[in-house]
Amino acid sequence: MSDTAPFNHTSDTDTSIILKKNPSHNVLAHMAQAKNSLTQLATFYLVTEAAGHSHSTLDAKRRDLQRFLSFYQNLYKHDWPEEWFVSVTKAFLKALQRDGLAQASLVVV
Repeated sequence: MSDTAPFNHTSDTDTSIILKKNPSHNVLAHMAQAKNSLTQLATFYLVTEAAGHSHSTLDAKRRDLQRFLSFYQNLYKHDWPEEWFVSVTKAFLKALQRDGLAQASLVVV
């Protein structure tokens, strides 16, 4: 991956979201990379869709996505999007409620 990529994905099991500047704006190339990894898909979303929001909103989105990616990784031991089903998202939301996460941070599915 080049140094100009908007995200840094270090391994198949690493779910860290690390944003970088995106001077290349090569959306098609980044979309292709994101098809194989939920981590890269989440980072692509943050770079392309959420980047215009306030710093605190971007941090909140990053934290929420990181929570989901960690949950998914613990469940499947990978971050391939092929096994992301509605049932996984529902289980994640139930886990957040069980752990006492603020209701305002939850999305109803």
